[in-house]
Amino acid sequence: GSWKIMFLNRPRVRHDGFYVSRNTYIKPGVRSMNCKYKPVHLVCYYRYYRFFPEGRLLYRTTPVILKKAAREMIGRQSANEKHRVYAGTWSLQGTKVFTAWRYPGCFNTEDVEAMMSSRTEVNRGAGEFGDPEISSTAHRQKVASYVFVAFEDVETHDLNLPVEVMDFYCPG
Repeated sequence: GSWKIMFLNRPRVRHDGFYVSRNTYIKPGVRSMNCKYKPVHLVCYYRYYRFFPEGRLLYRTTPVILKKAAREMIGRQSANEKHRVYAGTWSLQGTKVFTAWRYPGCFNTEDVEAMMSSRTEVNRGAGEFGDPEISSTAHRQKVASYVFVAFEDVETHDLNLPVEVMDFYCPG
């Protein structure tokens, strides 16, 4: 074997950009008095992960497009309440990435591999990160797949397009 083959085949998390999920859904609106049709709204929001080599991460769910959200998640100290950017930790265990972060007033953990794939079976043990205060609740919700966007592509990536131009995004 060679180092190149090992590097390409070994599970790893990239640290030179963001993992982004663009999610859309239809929300029913309220019919006005003088309209016979009930409107619908196409809602678009994003989930952003920024991983750091030492096991820290930044997480954010927002309707803000990639190039604007990236500016608020550049440094390791970017976690703040104003922009709802949350700091947490991550670990790579085999081929699975586990995350934990703290929302105001509670802890949250997610099995990222289960969230990003079609697998529904999630086995979790207590104390994933050695912190007895962090619960081991697995989120079984399914969201759109994540795509990696390198720092140099943030300003020009297709994920910056408005909903009117691109109503859904299929990574691949």
